[in-house]
Amino acid sequence: MESLWVLIPLSLLIAIGIGAVFCWAVSAGQMDDLDSPGQRILIDDDRPPTSTR
Repeated sequence: MESLWVLIPLSLLIAIGIGAVFCWAVSAGQMDDLDSPGQRILIDDDRPPTSTR
């Protein structure tokens, strides 16, 4: 029972930390474009690599 006095505030701090990181990620633009990174791998690049001699 005494461990609840430690675990409840600790879980609240962790939840607040996760919420703060999520709000920072949203405001920093980390979640603006979720579709194009998955589609970028499907784009075929037909140009051969150029040599740098």
